Amino acid sequence: MSLILEPTQGVAPGLTFASQDATMRLASGLTCVKGDILAVDMDTVDSTRLVNNEVREPVTADFVTASGGAFLRTFFCVALETQTTAAGPVRCRFVGEVDAKIASTSVAVGEYLSPTNTSRALTESTGAAGSGTCNVALARVANTTANAVVRVLFNGINGFGTHLTNTT
Repeated sequence: MSLILEPTQGVAPGLTFASQDATMRLASGLTCVKGDILAVDMDTVDSTRLVNNEVREPVTADFVTASGGAFLRTFFCVALETQTTAAGPVRCRFVGEVDAKIASTSVAVGEYLSPTNTSRALTESTGAAGSGTCNVALARVANTTANAVVRVLFNGINGFGTHLTNTT
């Protein structure tokens, strides 16, 4: 789904976006804290309702592609709550404004952010020569603290395009 503008009463200054949330199940042995970035396990389907219902830690193949390659292709979300029970349920935001964990210490307002490998955080979208990185968020505030939970505009379904790095 694309970002959807929320209907407003009267004239409201600025844009507000509709949130898209779901309750998911953490993968076996996995717990999370509020703000963690998670990836949908596309291989796990609830056979009764035929829906993907499990989230896991992101892996590099989910969001980085080598020259000519393809992303593993999954959906990303942000944990809206802490879940200390392994494989327990967790409420997640797939699209909208949310507080998410940022690994980087030099993020500017409006900067594109992408997932990181197994740290369950976002970082500035960069890539090695000839590669691409999937952007899933835009920073709403600057950040200079490692692993801080800060406000972002998040789109874990369609993302915000791909950061491509030239081969030259």
